Amino acid sequence: MGSKEDQNCELSCCTILQFEVDIQLTLFQYPMVWMTPTGQKALQVHGIAVRKMFLKTTPMSEVQEIDDMAKIRELHHGWQEKIIRPGYVFMAPTEEGDVSLWDNWVCSFC
Repeated sequence: MGSKEDQNCELSCCTILQFEVDIQLTLFQYPMVWMTPTGQKALQVHGIAVRKMFLKTTPMSEVQEIDDMAKIRELHHGWQEKIIRPGYVFMAPTEEGDVSLWDNWVCSFC
């Protein structure tokens, strides 16, 4: 999950924008679980883009807002750890010049 030195080292949006002055800051809220075209649930959370989470334990429960990066890291790591276990990782044989494509919808079912 990273070392203690990595904790709370994220750059703020203002700091990032100093490097990318032409980018207008726009934050979006997306669902973490999406339905695939076949009706299966797929986890679609990318750790490098998460700044805040809005979680519910059931569809009818109150929304829990989480903006503590240590807690977000802990949750995200727990979910990803289940998905990236060696039994779920496919390393396709490749040669120089090959192009590999994959379908994330198939790779991250809940």
